[in-house]
Amino acid sequence: PLAARSPIPSTDTPYGTSCGCVSARRFVAGSTVRSRLTATHEMDKRREDKADEVERVMSRYREPLVRAAYDLQSRLYNITARDFLKAFWVNGTKEERGYAVNNTLFLIAQLFCWNEILRREVQFLDLGGEEPTRRLSRLQDDITGLCGTDRHGRAFRIFAGDQRAIGERMIRKGASGLE
Repeated sequence: PLAARSPIPSTDTPYGTSCGCVSARRFVAGSTVRSRLTATHEMDKRREDKADEVERVMSRYREPLVRAAYDLQSRLYNITARDFLKAFWVNGTKEERGYAVNNTLFLIAQLFCWNEILRREVQFLDLGGEEPTRRLSRLQDDITGLCGTDRHGRAFRIFAGDQRAIGERMIRKGASGLE
């Protein structure tokens, strides 16, 4: 009788495994490498996108926050070293007294505003590593702490919650976001 023949040819060759199995293994290995490269590329892309977002947020708010800090620092310097209050509060006209008080309060509120905007914007944003996030947090805590201390007298102390409330009241939505 005739032996039954399988419709699938034998995979045995004098060299061990058939060419079809080798090709299949190469295909699987190539697919695995390709998948890993794609995954690595996607992770790198997400990391780059995150870094771009951090830079976008920081560059948008860095200048206004630095400017607000500079303006307030300049006013505090004028008050403490240049007799600003004597010139405009004690010896000034009614308008100058009003300006001295109102503009000084505005400069304080402006700093709180930009600090609050930055806090809101980066609250859920990973700054690309723990150290930059901690550094920004420390700087914001320093601002809050300096303004919240009674080291300069109780009249100048503004509690942290009040700082945030003042900042929130100053925030407005503009065409390009918070300002």
